[in-house]
Amino acid sequence: MLLLSKNYMLYIPTKSILLYFLKGVFMINEKINCCKCVYYYITWDRSFPKGCKLYGFKSLNLPSILVKQSSGSSCGKFTPKGK
Repeated sequence: MLLLSKNYMLYIPTKSILLYFLKGVFMINEKINCCKCVYYYITWDRSFPKGCKLYGFKSLNLPSILVKQSSGSSCGKFTPKGK
């Protein structure tokens, strides 16, 4: 989808990346896979099986979803695991 005006949105489905052009600034919003982050861990708590060591919380869903819901922006602290 591409809208030609001052504010337009371009959607690229193959990489699941949304590019927004707002007032001359590009912002990239990707889906974050917490399983590939160094701060992600699996808890022993059946009610809250997924956790984030950096933010210090446990959740039923992926921690990146909770961060997005509470702050309105994607997790900025994602650090990929090194192999």
